[in-house]
Amino acid sequence: MVRPLSSDAPGRSFPRLLAGALPLLLAFALYGYTLRLPFFLDDGPNLWVAAHLDGIEQWAGTPAFPYYRPVAFSIWKLNSALYGHFDAPSLHWLNVACLGLSGAALGQIVRRLLPERGRSWLGILAGAGFVLFPFSYQAVTLVSAQFHLLLALGVLLCIGLALRWLDGAGGALEPTLFLCWLSALIGIFSHENGPLLALLLPGAILVAYPRRARPALRRVIAVVAPVIALSGVYAMLWLLAPRDRSAPAMLSAAPEDAFGYLAQGLVYPVSALARRALRPETVRPEAALALALGVTALALALVFRREREATGSALLGLAWYGAAIAPSALLLAPDYVLGSPRLMLLASAGGALFWAAVGRALWRGRAGRVLFGAASALALILALNFLAARRDEHLRMGRYTRDLMALSAALPVERDGLLLINAPNYIAPARRTFLLGSEGAIFMLDSLSYGQQVWANTALGPPLVEAFAHAATLRDTGDVFQPHGPYRGGEPLYDALRTAPILIVTQFEGAAFFPVYVGGAGAPVPAGERARFVEADVALIDAHATLRPGGRALDVQLAWAVGQPAPLKLFVHVTCKDALIAQSDGYPWGDLYPFTAWQPGERHAEHRLIRLPEGVDAACLRVSAGLYHAATLERLTSLDPRTGEPFPDAAVPVPLLAGAGKQVKSHDGTIVQDGLQ
Repeated sequence: MVRPLSSDAPGRSFPRLLAGALPLLLAFALYGYTLRLPFFLDDGPNLWVAAHLDGIEQWAGTPAFPYYRPVAFSIWKLNSALYGHFDAPSLHWLNVACLGLSGAALGQIVRRLLPERGRSWLGILAGAGFVLFPFSYQAVTLVSAQFHLLLALGVLLCIGLALRWLDGAGGALEPTLFLCWLSALIGIFSHENGPLLALLLPGAILVAYPRRARPALRRVIAVVAPVIALSGVYAMLWLLAPRDRSAPAMLSAAPEDAFGYLAQGLVYPVSALARRALRPETVRPEAALALALGVTALALALVFRREREATGSALLGLAWYGAAIAPSALLLAPDYVLGSPRLMLLASAGGALFWAAVGRALWRGRAGRVLFGAASALALILALNFLAARRDEHLRMGRYTRDLMALSAALPVERDGLLLINAPNYIAPARRTFLLGSEGAIFMLDSLSYGQQVWANTALGPPLVEAFAHAATLRDTGDVFQPHGPYRGGEPLYDALRTAPILIVTQFEGAAFFPVYVGGAGAPVPAGERARFVEADVALIDAHATLRPGGRALDVQLAWAVGQPAPLKLFVHVTCKDALIAQSDGYPWGDLYPFTAWQPGERHAEHRLIRLPEGVDAACLRVSAGLYHAATLERLTSLDPRTGEPFPDAAVPVPLLAGAGKQVKSHDGTIVQDGLQ
């Protein structure tokens, strides 16, 4: 016998409220770190579109955008009006809140649809499972994925409020019904999957009310008819409203690939265990699909055998999951689907409902409860480990991006443009968790420009930003690190370096990577001469080092003049009490521009960032620089132009300045660049 939620005893209201709010609390515990993330990936292009709308016109169509999703654009426009420019923390906060509120709404729906015994715990687990669903991480970390979050929130709130209104709960029934319609409007006009609500809502009503307890038809029509009407209006506008139609919709050439990937989310603990046990190099999508169908068929048979009252909920959950993934699998390119786990967000609500029904079937016996508890614990451990890894990846990407934005704001990037070398495109684990799909943190795509990212996070420009990858200076970070842009080397790279006013490279130290300003053709070159080298027509024009606040790093600025190219490398050594504690060897400009590639008469300044060991005493630091032959490693004799005498050990002393020069703060308050003047 299904019982309306409103019949719960008043004395239980506070514990029930606390339990109902658990998904929201869990969402902020898991994803609170996203408030420190910048805009990335699709955020720049989508926010650019929003910036050129008036906040209302997108409801009639957006010619520059390929979809009809006006709700998110209205929110972004309001955000920019409130903050003067788009504010990443507040929009990330909204993402987390949408996820948590959706989980809370789903928990209430599950409690309402399942038979009485154990349904409170199963509702809590379903809401928490929705928040913990590992494939949803990309939907929360990416502001542009707000389309999916608003879709899920609108759909789940609409269904939950509709059931509450039909139950006659809450006293003020008209506001409840109005909020139900408003939720439907938000969900439907946020994403193309929104009209699925016209099917999911009647399905939930049929499951919630057995034939003998069904509410009056006029009340059902009052709640369902406006939702169907909104879905019809959306479908008409999607067909007729102006939008970018340059890429016509067409059926996928390999939908089985997408179905295999998306279906594995329904049984993700099994998918992960299979991956761990078998360790396959490759997996056919059909195998993943067969595994998902086989496991769900066994679970559905269990529900039918042990708890027929929960069969309707189980079938609704499966239909929900299948309907939510079908448009993506049928209409999107498989490669796009494999890299877009956020496509499973709405489907995961149906999956949570299905497994809650399975849990209800197991709840009847002690052994069943133990089995369900063990399976839930396994899913929890797997999800937490997976999401913790994604958290680390996104924070590493976020630190890089915020430091890059700090450099962009301090340098004349908006005027002169910028050349980026080995900026991150994505990082991914060396070994995946699930059978199919890409995992990790995707921050940019080669089809997108870092200039839009600079604009979105700083309101500059957008400046002209070129990005190249350089294989020789890439380092192992312990992950699969994919740089942004095409690979360049040799003369094509040298030509770009000679004309780049500002050059920023990615510096690697262990698992860490960060942007470093290394100079560029636009950096001023001082007059004078610091040292001349006997065996080559090369001069060190200027040299000084700046100790950063906190004593954790040195910024070394050198300037070179080359009369004739030569196969030489430079070194910068940092000593303390005659012991070498840090160094930086190689070529100028981040080891990119060898002296053999310099043209006769070229003069350039460069910066070098040298990290220092922990706890080093700044008073003992000594810095020196020089040149050596690339083939023999023999140092070139360096002469002091003032005296004509050689420097000891062929090492030119570099003056150490105490915090002089312009300083730029990073996201955590540390200095990301000194001596930029």
